Amino acid sequence: MTLPPQPGQSWNCVPVRVETGALFGGSGLPNFFRAVSLVEGMESGAVAVAGIFRRANAGDEQTSGAKIKEILDIEKGDRPDPLTYMTQVSIDAYLARFNDGAVRFFKPHSSGTIGPSNAFVFPKSYLDELYAATGGDMRAIERKLGMPQGHLDGVQAAVIESPDVRMPTGNEIGAFQGHWTPGGYTSNGAPEAVIHGQLLASDVAVKTPQELFNGS
Repeated sequence: MTLPPQPGQSWNCVPVRVETGALFGGSGLPNFFRAVSLVEGMESGAVAVAGIFRRANAGDEQTSGAKIKEILDIEKGDRPDPLTYMTQVSIDAYLARFNDGAVRFFKPHSSGTIGPSNAFVFPKSYLDELYAATGGDMRAIERKLGMPQGHLDGVQAAVIESPDVRMPTGNEIGAFQGHWTPGGYTSNGAPEAVIHGQLLASDVAVKTPQELFNGS
C-alpha cells in the first residue's frame, strides 16, 4: 500500500527494493522523498517491493543527492533552515498533512510534558493508514516508525487536534543519526514534523496506543 498524493500534488513512482530495511536504487535516490510502502517485509530477511515518490509540486526545487549528503554531514546544531533547500510552497503542502491532527508517543515524565521543545510528531491520518495497512500489527507499526520492538507497549499517545507544526531542521534533540533526513520523512519513509514549543500532557488528549488505533 502506498500513500496517496495530497490535493494539488502528483507523484512519480520509481520502484525500488526494500531488503531488511535497506533501500536500493540508482545514484539519484536522495532526490526522492522517501515515502516507501506502508508495509515492508514482515519477516526477517524478507524482500518487499516498494515505491519512492518524487514530489511534483509546481515550482518545487529538487534537492540533489549531494545537497542532502551535505546537510547530513553538517554537525547537529548547525544545520540550515529547510527554506534554504525547499520552497515555501512545498513546505506548506507537506505540513498540510497534519491538518487532521498530530500524534506523539511519549513516556510520562515528572515534568508533565509530552517531550522536549520541538518534539517530533506523526500525522494522525498517516498512523490511521499504517494501522489499517498492517492489520493492527503493533510490531510492524514499530518497525515502520523506527521504534524498538515492544516500544508501543510502554508509551502513551498524545493527540494534538490543531498542532502548530514546523518542518524539522535536523537540529532537534530527537533528530537521531540514521533516522532523520532532510525533507520531512524519516529514513524509513514515515512523515514527521516538530511541534513548536513544549506541550503539557494536560494540554492534549492522552490515550494508550490501543485506544488511539481503535478510535476510542
